[in-house]
Amino acid sequence: MKRRCSPRSPSCARRRWPPSRQEAYPQLKADANFRDLSAKLVDTEDQLQYARRFYNGAVKQYRNRLESFPDVLVARAFGFRELPFFETDDRAAVKVQL
Repeated sequence: MKRRCSPRSPSCARRRWPPSRQEAYPQLKADANFRDLSAKLVDTEDQLQYARRFYNGAVKQYRNRLESFPDVLVARAFGFRELPFFETDDRAAVKVQL
């Protein structure tokens, strides 16, 4: 005759040690899509940062040339003006509407 053990019985608990805690979660297919989208967003943000730095570097070089001799004479004669650096204060999250 088989003995049943109570869940609170210490002898029964020792037989089932370690307790199996495997939880069955369904395979999420959206997870791969989300990771792909996240990677693309990071790549796009990196490209934008590179473009901003490149533009600001070009503006800095342009401004330096406008202030150096003899370029300053040619710049004044032809009406070259300083270009603004790219700066933004709009760093808030964008609300997406579907």
